[in-house]
Amino acid sequence: MLLGKIRAYKLFINYLKFRLDKIKNRKSTNEVVNTNLKWTSSKSALTELIYALYFNRVINNGNVDIKEIATALQKVLHFDIGDFYKIFSEIKSRKISRTKFLDDLSNGLLLQMDSAEE
Repeated sequence: MLLGKIRAYKLFINYLKFRLDKIKNRKSTNEVVNTNLKWTSSKSALTELIYALYFNRVINNGNVDIKEIATALQKVLHFDIGDFYKIFSEIKSRKISRTKFLDDLSNGLLLQMDSAEE
C-alpha cells in the first residue's frame, strides 16, 4: 500500500510539473511584445476603432467580447481609455458625424492613394 502511494505521488508530481510548464508557455505566448507604439489621438477615436472592429466581426470571426478587444488595444498602444462604454454612448449622441475618426481615416487613405497615382 505504501509503494502504491509513492507511485501515485510521483505521478501527481509529474502531472503538476506538466501543468505548470503548460501555464508558463501560455503566458509567454500571450505576452505583448514591448513596442514603442503609443495612441496619440483621443479616447473617442480609439473607442470608434474598437467598436468598428467589434461590430464588423473582423477579430476571431466575431467570437470575441468587446472588452477583450479594448483591453488588448490598450495594452498594445499603451493607452488607458477608461470607460469606453460611456464614451460610446457619447459618440452615439453626436449630431454631425458619429464616425468622425473613421471618416477621417478613410479620407486620409483615399487622399494618399490618389496622390500616389499622380
